[in-house]
Amino acid sequence: MNLNLKPNTASRNYSLLLHVTGPDRPGITAMLTGHLSQANYQILDMGQYVTHGLLSLSLLVAPEKNCVQNDVLKDILFDTKALGLNCEFQIFQNDHQAPPKRNEMLSEEWALTLVDETQISLKLLAEITAFLASEKINIYRIDHPAIQSEQKMLEIILHVPTDHRLSNNELKTHLLSLGHKYKNDLSFVRNDLFRFHKRLIVFDMDSTLTEGEVIDELAKIHHVEKEVSSITREAMNGKFDFAESLRQRVSLLKGLKQESIEEVKQNMVFSSGSREFMKTIKQLGFKTAVVSGGFKPFVEHVKKELGLDYAFGNELEMNNGEVTGKLVGRMIDADAKSEILETLAQAESIHLQQVVAVGDGSNDLKMLLKAGLGIAYHAKEVVKKNTSSHLTYGPMTNLLTFLGIPHNF
Repeated sequence: MNLNLKPNTASRNYSLLLHVTGPDRPGITAMLTGHLSQANYQILDMGQYVTHGLLSLSLLVAPEKNCVQNDVLKDILFDTKALGLNCEFQIFQNDHQAPPKRNEMLSEEWALTLVDETQISLKLLAEITAFLASEKINIYRIDHPAIQSEQKMLEIILHVPTDHRLSNNELKTHLLSLGHKYKNDLSFVRNDLFRFHKRLIVFDMDSTLTEGEVIDELAKIHHVEKEVSSITREAMNGKFDFAESLRQRVSLLKGLKQESIEEVKQNMVFSSGSREFMKTIKQLGFKTAVVSGGFKPFVEHVKKELGLDYAFGNELEMNNGEVTGKLVGRMIDADAKSEILETLAQAESIHLQQVVAVGDGSNDLKMLLKAGLGIAYHAKEVVKKNTSSHLTYGPMTNLLTFLGIPHNF
């Protein structure tokens, strides 16, 4: 390489692209920016990534009017070589069209996040990238934000053409199906201002914050387990109207004693990672709520145990310490869940795009779709089909990844 090579400085209408690779160490960026700032260049674009200790750093700069070039390239090449690095450069003259900036491209930026507790499948990554290539969708960046976490994750930033032949929903469906094939959890969402600026998380209770369905446990004690479980299963899969199904199941609990309610409450099992997840997001100032089609004694217990801010559930009518088989007040169904989510956001002065909803059943769908980020958590197929983020194979702490929070925060 000719170290005396200099740009055509007649008009100073050019830009200089530097690309440095090699073993990472402190001071590399300082050396480059120091040389360029002393020569009076201005920065146009910059990217820096480290993979397993190897640096890849790119700088796009242009000269100021008072630029003093001298031997700036020679100095940079000499110093990078002394540090054991490779340095390549490219000069774009005034008659050369540099690559367009992101805001000049007719595309939208999307974030595809892959999560696994052990290892991201290379076969999955191969299938995803092959699919993206076949659809002419450009990968802008691949990163591993939680480098100190035992949890395995990759974040892939995509530029999706605005006139793409597949809708965003069709892209999402295909990508999530690949994740399911290799048992990796995925999220496919817009990479916009609100992506990592969430402030309120609203949870379902049964099979989300807690394992199993409380009403099934009550039915087991009351010896109507078979009848109640059958109705519950169909309701959660969207095959049965939730409101009517709940009325039928509650009617089967007629005569259940208060002591049995207390027994089930004390034996509730919280979902794997739920306590750790809640501790982390509370430290970060998130507001939290449980909004459930379950019953008040249980949602209040969950609120207390996990330190939630709000709890909403259905109220069983009691008479002489026994369940009458009826509910009191407005039923918490799909519509009510959605309305409560919106009311909480308004009460806390939080934009709906800053709200996260987490649930597993069909009666959670309206709530999941109203939130800025709806996450299907170990969910039924009808829920997965209509949401953009799935967590099916890992504990609740994996949700931190979808929120841009390091797993070891």
